[in-house]
Amino acid sequence: MESLRHPHSGDQVPVRTDIADDGVEFREISGHPGYFADSDGHIYSTKVKIRKPDCPRGWFFREGGEFQILEGTRDKRGYLCVSLTIPGSYKKRPVRIHRLVCETFHGPCPSGMECRHLDGVKTHNQPCNLMWGTRAENVADAVRHGTHGAPFGERHGAAKLKQADIPEILRMRREGMSLRAIGRKFGVAHPAIGRILDGRSRWLTDSERQAFADSMLEAMR
Repeated sequence: MESLRHPHSGDQVPVRTDIADDGVEFREISGHPGYFADSDGHIYSTKVKIRKPDCPRGWFFREGGEFQILEGTRDKRGYLCVSLTIPGSYKKRPVRIHRLVCETFHGPCPSGMECRHLDGVKTHNQPCNLMWGTRAENVADAVRHGTHGAPFGERHGAAKLKQADIPEILRMRREGMSLRAIGRKFGVAHPAIGRILDGRSRWLTDSERQAFADSMLEAMR
């Protein structure tokens, strides 16, 4: 396995040659030794856990291990995050991947700026899709991509349902199935089903909600 020299410690850090051979560029993340971003928008860690009895938890993290990709998890706004060890501590904190990649490949965020996703997709974190911009530019991007305003429906980061589930939910309710039974089938609480049917959670358009209400009234006659 090939290696590169760590810019701070001087240690030889192993590099995954199968990725390097594809022409993907790796850069260490400033302020986070042992963590790297690549030009495909992924975050890697070379942290290894070292046992040390005199530490508060009996161990600490040290860079120098093999590259391991960190799987991102979505936050409530739909952005991918990874947990990074706080320098000099055993604690970790969540950081959004697009911020890490943008800072690593485009430099520190200028004062008053924020990170833009040029294609409007929050999970596309390649450097070529990211750019520092003003709040106004970011809002203009969101308007252009149709993502302006609070995310709702399946675009919400915590959504368990898909838009394709909604017709089936409506059919079950028309056939008399209870909210609790529908919720159990789809793995959500029954109040969530109720909010879909009355339009509060914005899964249905006004016309769809009215058509459903009319069909329920017709079934009761």
